[in-house]
Amino acid sequence: VRDNGAGFDMAYIGKLFGPGGFEKQLVIKQIHPDLAEHQHFVDMFVAEAKTAVSLTHANIVAVYELGLVDSTYFIAMELVDGVTRAELLAAARKARRTLGPALSGHVCAEILKGLDYAHRRPGKVVHRDLSSRNVMLSRAGEVKVLDFGLAATVDSVDERGTLVARAETGRPIGSFPYLSPEQVERKSLDARSDLFSCGILFWELLTGASLFRRDHDYDTLAAILSAPIVAPSTIAPAVPAALDEICM
Repeated sequence: VRDNGAGFDMAYIGKLFGPGGFEKQLVIKQIHPDLAEHQHFVDMFVAEAKTAVSLTHANIVAVYELGLVDSTYFIAMELVDGVTRAELLAAARKARRTLGPALSGHVCAEILKGLDYAHRRPGKVVHRDLSSRNVMLSRAGEVKVLDFGLAATVDSVDERGTLVARAETGRPIGSFPYLSPEQVERKSLDARSDLFSCGILFWELLTGASLFRRDHDYDTLAAILSAPIVAPSTIAPAVPAALDEICM
């Protein structure tokens, strides 16, 4: 079992059985029990399933089913045999290694393929929570984006042009070190917000360092808005100029 890092849902490894000895491993994700009584979170969970099930792409984790058992919603989804980008980077840091420019560029390019597909779908789906824990790397070399739990279509806006889904506390929603400036300031969003978040991931892959993460949430959000961003090669001299330019 694993939570998603934000305490919103829980995920379990499950198995689907069929006739003739058919078996398939998958992930069963359900809303966290502490939040299941709050309709706001239930609505977000169901919205994730409705959005994700319509996305069929090699670089997006597949969602098979939305179900309800004993008043608890669950999502059945693809099991990726691998690690999150956060886990891979943590292992690299522990070994005092970086992934290197070639592998970092490959991972970023594969993420962008999945995002481009979502952005071009009817309604132009914006992920809004692209982060280190929402990118999976399989042992077979696949790169997949998951957890469209905060995704919204560009059409889902209020009369002021702002995306309607908000955290109840008024804080920005999403993983703080990977938010775009527009998310921090709670402005209207489009696909460029996801590209900014992808740029953060790319910078961190190339350097092995954290770009905006600080000890306190307030400082992290302030850094996104105003901290200087140096070219990756400033920290990792092996990064070629072409990847510097793409990342920046």
